[in-house]
Amino acid sequence: MARALAGVIRRHRERLKLSPNQLEELSGVRRQTINNIEKDKEFPSVYIVGRIAAGLGIPYDQLGVEAVRWLQHQPAHCHACNFSCMAKGELPELNDMRECIRPKC
Repeated sequence: MARALAGVIRRHRERLKLSPNQLEELSGVRRQTINNIEKDKEFPSVYIVGRIAAGLGIPYDQLGVEAVRWLQHQPAHCHACNFSCMAKGELPELNDMRECIRPKC
């Protein structure tokens, strides 16, 4: 779940073309904390998720819903490599049988 949440936060930030410094200014969450969350080195509290969501201009529960939805749609192979694509904010590359074509992480 932490990796999925990290990917969702990163995707929203990048979609808005915000740097971690800009998100820090908008959310009041330190840039280092944002970086640690996006790199899956730190799991944020509900309070921090709320502040980041506010900085991104979305309801805080939307981040969790998107992370859960993302996890539900990942093939079993993604579980084996611990969702490394998601942590990087990337979509998995799948073949026609919904198997990941990336080398195992």
